[in-house]
Amino acid sequence: MPPQAVDLEPFHDEISRRVTVLRWDQDRIVAWLAREHDIVISKVTLRRRLTEWGVTRRAGPIDPTLIAAIDHEFHHTLHNDREIAQKLNSQGFNTSHSQVKDIRLSHGWRHYNRSDADNATAVEATFQRVDEALEEGTARNYGREFLQSNLRSVHGFRATENTIRDALATLDPGGTAKRKPGPGKGKKKGEFNTKGPDYVWSIDGHDKFRDYGIHIYAAVDGAARKVKWFYINNSNRT
Repeated sequence: MPPQAVDLEPFHDEISRRVTVLRWDQDRIVAWLAREHDIVISKVTLRRRLTEWGVTRRAGPIDPTLIAAIDHEFHHTLHNDREIAQKLNSQGFNTSHSQVKDIRLSHGWRHYNRSDADNATAVEATFQRVDEALEEGTARNYGREFLQSNLRSVHGFRATENTIRDALATLDPGGTAKRKPGPGKGKKKGEFNTKGPDYVWSIDGHDKFRDYGIHIYAAVDGAARKVKWFYINNSNRT
């Protein structure tokens, strides 16, 4: 007497969700059915049923919010695929480093350029970004490391430190020369004069927590030497 066929139709939606959304493999689904529902089937049976339903791991649409989250993490941090997956899972997503890699590569988001043409395009884009930052003015006092961090954490633009160094040397040779160490630099001290309170405010920022979306800024009164303004921006806050 042939074995009785297992009816999986009541679990159609749950199995489909685990395949297309949670990206479970067949071994995990077979184990889940046995553990949670006392249904014992083989991978061959499951594979045949998935084929009948037209369900594959690549067929289902991926949640656009997951793609957007991977986009943000890739372009605003230096995290690898595993670290991105861990960060997103802590935020309520359900993904894996392999899925992060698949989505990243499908959108052309690569950690390294593998061809001369891609590298040339990246260099051109970096020079344009640096030129725009210098034209805006805020980045004129930035060195290559700080500018690289600013472009990544604030603007979501990834660039290599060497390319930014070359761009600064080409587009801002005067500023680059001033930042280079040399004899006597940092030893000369001038006299600071101000006409009175609130005439000059000195403003600076602190980006040590930039990878967590936190940027801290403050202003000090040049005459009173007291903090007059303090601001914290948390870009991760919803």
